[in-house]
Amino acid sequence: EVAARLDVEVYGEITQHDVKVLELSALKGVFEDVVDETVSYVNAPLFAQERGVEVRLTTSSESPDHRNVVTVRGTLSSG
Repeated sequence: EVAARLDVEVYGEITQHDVKVLELSALKGVFEDVVDETVSYVNAPLFAQERGVEVRLTTSSESPDHRNVVTVRGTLSSG
C-alpha cells in the first residue's frame, strides 16, 4: 500500500539551499517498488498526484540538536 500522506521535514543549515530535491527523492523512493514504470525525479510527483498522495515539505533553519536533520514520514490511509 502506498502512503496517503508523505511528510518531508528538513531542519538546519541545509535549508539555505534548495531542498526540493529531497522531497523528489523521497517520492522516487516510495514509488520505485510500487509502479511497473521507470520512476524518475520528473514523473514521481505525477505518480503521487494520480494516486492522491498528499506531499508536504516542511523546512526550518532551526535545528537544536543537530546541524542538519531530514525526516521522511509516510502515513497510510488507515492512520
